[in-house]
Amino acid sequence: QQKNELDKAIRYHRLAVTKLKEEGNHYGLVLNNLGITYSKKNDWDKAIEYSLQAAEQSQAERKPYEHALVNLCYFYEQKNDWDNVIIFALKAIEQLQRKTKPFSKMLVHIGHAYGKKNDWNKAIE
Repeated sequence: QQKNELDKAIRYHRLAVTKLKEEGNHYGLVLNNLGITYSKKNDWDKAIEYSLQAAEQSQAERKPYEHALVNLCYFYEQKNDWDNVIIFALKAIEQLQRKTKPFSKMLVHIGHAYGKKNDWNKAIE
């Protein structure tokens, strides 16, 4: 049942992406939501693909895109791609610092990734 609902959500998100690309409104947000929906299906490659597009689009629109960056950290963790976890966590921290939001979760992602890479000096910095 859930698989059918997720497939339906993907179909409608894709339709929204097509329409919003023409209109230019909330395009990055819908791309991000599509990435999240794919993550619920454990399709990490598609989740990453759409979250990367969301981050690029939101940045081009000069809109906040830290949510896409945070999602990318989680999605890359699921693939044990620790280098990309670090890259996107650092980008998310940069965005979050500009908004003075807490970014301790990103620091945890970075420490965890360096630990998985057996770079203990970096992990405890």
